Amino acid sequence: MYSLFGYGKMVADQGRMAAYEAALRATVWPGAIALDIGTGTGIHALIAARCGAGRVYGVDVDGVVAIAQTLIAANGYSEIIHLQQGDVTQLTFPAKMDVMVSDLRGVLPLFGRHIPTVIHCREQLLAKGGAMIPQQDRLWATLVHLPETYATHYATPWQSQPHGFDFAAAQPYITHHWRKALIPPEACLVEPGQWATLDYRTIASPHVQGDLTWQMEQESLCHGLGLWFDTTLWEDIGFSNRPGETPLVYGQGFFPWPQPVMLEKGDRLTVHLQANLVNGEYIWQWQTVIEQQSQTLTFKQSTFQGQPLNPATFTTRRSDYAPGLSPRGKMAQLVFADLERGETLGAIAGHLQSQFADQFPSQSAAIAWAADLITTYG
Repeated sequence: MYSLFGYGKMVADQGRMAAYEAALRATVWPGAIALDIGTGTGIHALIAARCGAGRVYGVDVDGVVAIAQTLIAANGYSEIIHLQQGDVTQLTFPAKMDVMVSDLRGVLPLFGRHIPTVIHCREQLLAKGGAMIPQQDRLWATLVHLPETYATHYATPWQSQPHGFDFAAAQPYITHHWRKALIPPEACLVEPGQWATLDYRTIASPHVQGDLTWQMEQESLCHGLGLWFDTTLWEDIGFSNRPGETPLVYGQGFFPWPQPVMLEKGDRLTVHLQANLVNGEYIWQWQTVIEQQSQTLTFKQSTFQGQPLNPATFTTRRSDYAPGLSPRGKMAQLVFADLERGETLGAIAGHLQSQFADQFPSQSAAIAWAADLITTYG
């Protein structure tokens, strides 16, 4: 989910929006049925309606659909655009879709449940021969020189003895995290290599891996990898997020090395890059082998390794561990039992207050807690 500021940035990104509008104009015909996945403030749904769609369904898991509904009414499209809040993979519709449009990316297309959602909608909701926007994303990588970014986020906070304390032990964790960056073209040390292609018309798995190799043609200090994507929305319509192009809302991804490395002419580098979707989030791995004349360096990094884990956590995941319900678990158990009996929210709140008086000093507090739980699981 994005903040309202985030939705505003996406709508205001002219490079992105001009391409999406062109793609919708090329695919939406009078009377077509369209689906806007992750509709946000409804901008793609509005464009589809203006292009002549007979009906547009806009779906988003976020409550921003309430704002989108107001915007749609203000623009006179309430009879054409129908909004729903929820997971589109759990919804049914009265007809198959002629056009399906989405932008569920983060900085990179491998973000949350983007890929599984697109696969489901393509297989279950799209009419035969229907149009998909986007059609394809291509991910690119290069080696980058980003001294300020590296110092600001990966070195200075941990090596500068903040307030006289030694924080160096935390640095090995932080270098397993990648982050959004704005990479200028002069920071790219080698010709970009295409790491992966995501063809949404055929893609079957959210997991991606691939190898890249480079040979240095000049000496330079390298801080890690830079990643970005370019897209084909429809046929020859698309945009590129490559460094040097007009900046887009996505930015680029910076994958740091554990330490900067002075690369020399003739050095050979091999990078294995892998992204696996686990419980709705991607675990990234990047393994780098640097073959130099005097030595070979190997870096093995993963966002999984960047998460400090309490050893006690592993005990609770063993097959012979016998867990019990916490107080919060018992509260949830009560709510679910009342839901099964068809109790009202007010009655559920009363039962919570009665049995867990120390947790709920007022009925409003009990209603709020139960409502949040029901919104998630009801």
